[in-house]
Amino acid sequence: MTWVGAAYLIVLGLSTILGMALVGVALRRRDLPGGAPLVAVICCMLVRCAAYLIELLAADADKLLWYNLRQAGVVALPLAVLTLGYEVYRQKIWTHWRLTALLSIVPLITLLLGFVDLPLVREFTTIDTVFGLRVIVTQRGPWIAISTVYFYFIYTIALVLLIESVRSALPGHRTQVGMLVVGLLVILTGNLMDLLAANPISPLRSGVLLFIPATVIFMYGLYRYQQLGMLPVAREHVFDAIADAVIVVDFAGRVLDSNQSARRVFGPLWSGERMIGLSIMDIVREWPEFQEQLESGAAKFDVAYPEYLGQTTFEVDVTQLADVRGHPAGRVLLVNDVTAQRAAFNLIAERERILVLQRFIRDASHDLRTPMSVLQSSAYLTRRLADRQVATLAGLHPKLPAIYAGVIEEAIDLSGKMRDRAVASDDAAKRLWSILSAMIELSELDTSNVLERDNIDLNELVSTIVKARVEDAERRTVALSTELAEALPPVYADRQRLKRAVDALVLNALQFNREGGKVVVRTYRDGPSVVMEVADTGIGISPADQPKVYDRFFRVDRARSTESGGAGIGLSLAKAIIDRHGGAIELESELGVGSTFKFKLPAVIVPELETTPA
Repeated sequence: MTWVGAAYLIVLGLSTILGMALVGVALRRRDLPGGAPLVAVICCMLVRCAAYLIELLAADADKLLWYNLRQAGVVALPLAVLTLGYEVYRQKIWTHWRLTALLSIVPLITLLLGFVDLPLVREFTTIDTVFGLRVIVTQRGPWIAISTVYFYFIYTIALVLLIESVRSALPGHRTQVGMLVVGLLVILTGNLMDLLAANPISPLRSGVLLFIPATVIFMYGLYRYQQLGMLPVAREHVFDAIADAVIVVDFAGRVLDSNQSARRVFGPLWSGERMIGLSIMDIVREWPEFQEQLESGAAKFDVAYPEYLGQTTFEVDVTQLADVRGHPAGRVLLVNDVTAQRAAFNLIAERERILVLQRFIRDASHDLRTPMSVLQSSAYLTRRLADRQVATLAGLHPKLPAIYAGVIEEAIDLSGKMRDRAVASDDAAKRLWSILSAMIELSELDTSNVLERDNIDLNELVSTIVKARVEDAERRTVALSTELAEALPPVYADRQRLKRAVDALVLNALQFNREGGKVVVRTYRDGPSVVMEVADTGIGISPADQPKVYDRFFRVDRARSTESGGAGIGLSLAKAIIDRHGGAIELESELGVGSTFKFKLPAVIVPELETTPA
């Protein structure tokens, strides 16, 4: 054995030992991005190196086990390098099993043909002596040409991926990926030298001697800079920590990346476990409004969840992405849940509206107070004057000649009409003042929580209100009656407010009743609550209108409301007062039959006094 052969074996042995150490180092860091493919690359090159060492020490043309093992390392190396390139390029080739199966067909066929020793792979095998070493020399078959072209095609794809990663990477990251490109070029250089017999020690393999330099370069690139490991981990933590949902899609609309918030927002829309690779249009297929906005190319829009997923509102910002050449590459969707913000904004707007309305009502009531007082005074004086004129004319009528009888009767009739007009004006002024008072009280309930509470006898309160409304009931030809429970416990309430609520319910029953109808006001106890209900035989309320009856200024029958003087405030006021007292108001109604409004208030527990026998 010459010194060249001995030196070759020593270098090959040291490379094998160092390769085993490098495999251990790589295994400990296999969880880093690119770590697992690097382990595969080192193992392939180690198998190639160790098998070649044993082959040289025990060369036998009839025993090709170590030769075939070396070829296994050669065959598997391109796929391992391609996997490394894909992972550096931020994709995992092995997650696509169809692609993996296709890429593995040629290597598997090559290994199978090699182990069964068919002429397609080796036409003949001989032993040659080079530098004192016995070397197995083979005449390659036609399949080797096919597999060689295929393997260099795989190497080229991996090289393109790494170069593209260098071009699109940040400066520090570019240095790291550049080291991987250099390592791949070292491997390709050694393989080409062996393929073309361009090395000075041919037929000995020079490619295996480049195993250590290539491995060191790969490991230096991955572990020295560690940006492939640190940047994705940091990015993943920051990306998933974003409260807004973020989705990155390519120019074809396929999802490239998403954070946890996106999976939480869009997860209920489809049954799959992953979003990556899916079309964003397929994901939002059951969200038509979102889909329409995306198709329209809107850069910013608000969209609400489909009704079956709840009342949630999102604000969506769409940012166009461009590649390094400035060409459109995709879009980033930033989806922000603004339900709470919109609710807060609406609440602020509602409060401002209430304050403006309250200010308007106060100003209007102040400005109208004097004209209404003048109107009521004028109506009162006009009514008194008309009554006096009628009395005077009636007294003069028998004393005057018959020729004046027609004039007197016409004057009496005119005075009566003047009196009726005065009464109508007075009633209109009272209704207007009642409406203003209700509006003022509603605005006060909206902005103030102050209630002057005391123990109130609800029966006594109801009796007072019913007596005050008897005249209204008679004028409308409605029978107004009460059914009051005995020994009813008191309620802890603001007397004036509660009186206003009860009066509003009674007046509503009278206004929307029919001639000859009935209104019954009942009180009774229901467990820990005291109940008051107002039942009428009026026009009733349709199921569609029942949810709206407590809305301010809502009137079921506008024509009838106008005739009766209603403004759609009474029921709103009653509900606001009952709610403020911690009670509940309910409605039962049938169109054309009548309605029953009832409210419940907590009863005051009055302890019974124990009597001691004398």
